[in-house]
Amino acid sequence: MASADLVSVVVPTFNRAYCLPDTIRSVLAQTHANFEILVIDDGSTDDTRAVLEQLWPDEPRLRYIYQENRGLSGARNTGIDKARGQFMAILDSDDTWAPWKLAAQLACFERFPEAVMVHSEMAAVDADGKVFDRQYLRAIYEGYQRFPLEEIYPESCPVIDFMPDAPEELRQTRAWCGDIFSHSLTGNLVHSSCLIVRRAADGTFERYDEWMRAEEAFGYHLRVAERGPVAFLDAAAMYYQRGRDDHLWNPDKGYPPKVSHQYNRQFLALVEPRILAGGPRMRVAPWALSDTLAKAHAWVAESAIAVGRDGEMLRHLAASLRCKPWQPRLVARLARKRLLRRSVASA
Repeated sequence: MASADLVSVVVPTFNRAYCLPDTIRSVLAQTHANFEILVIDDGSTDDTRAVLEQLWPDEPRLRYIYQENRGLSGARNTGIDKARGQFMAILDSDDTWAPWKLAAQLACFERFPEAVMVHSEMAAVDADGKVFDRQYLRAIYEGYQRFPLEEIYPESCPVIDFMPDAPEELRQTRAWCGDIFSHSLTGNLVHSSCLIVRRAADGTFERYDEWMRAEEAFGYHLRVAERGPVAFLDAAAMYYQRGRDDHLWNPDKGYPPKVSHQYNRQFLALVEPRILAGGPRMRVAPWALSDTLAKAHAWVAESAIAVGRDGEMLRHLAASLRCKPWQPRLVARLARKRLLRRSVASA
């Protein structure tokens, strides 16, 4: 039987032999040493297997699993299904962790025993390996700009209070906890490589929806947040690599049009029924939830134009205006985009 503090680290990868070793090294360097690493090779055609066998031929904590390509969610699910730990962490194959990441997050679980997930801030790293933003989570997820941290996570305490041997970079930081479900409905608050999830009472971990081929992580984080409170370690425990050529999402350009439209539709499908259902856990003001629905329908309307679906654009524009009637800029913007697309098509 696995010990109570065993962490299963799921590392999905596809043709990333060039950067995967650094990711693995960051796990092997963890101060909390009771972990297993499940590298899920999702049909790579490069030398991923050979690189791992050469570098770590006798590492008992490293498990390499090859499968035919199923996409990111399918690779993550394979790792989740094979995880033996009481805790599970996701680590994408081009990200790395600070050495205290697992130890600090497990300490957060002890401090907030009701938490079902602990996640952290992250640092952004440029192509030269230089950190240029140590609060990148706040930069890319709008929820941290819309709501004060103490509103999202009402309870907090200094990390040093529950982790007296905390490393220097944690000694002035805080950990937060709260029911973030309703705030999550307004947009993602968690980044995958920053999280660690506790196994549920029925012995399972939440799985990813494999039908979601764009930004599937949002649905996962939302469903975990539905289960109970979430804790947040306000320190950059993960290093996010910006600017790799094999990233689907470019933070400067966004997604390609078809992927963007798919994501917008999936986001709406996830949040709309939950917002309309309401309930006692809704800590976000009703106007903010209505605004979220208005924006979600507007996003679908705009991306529908880009993929040539005018009828869908009109339906979602009408839905957006029902949630928020006065939006002259949106109407004008959609009209311009529609005319531009038609003029380009007829040229």
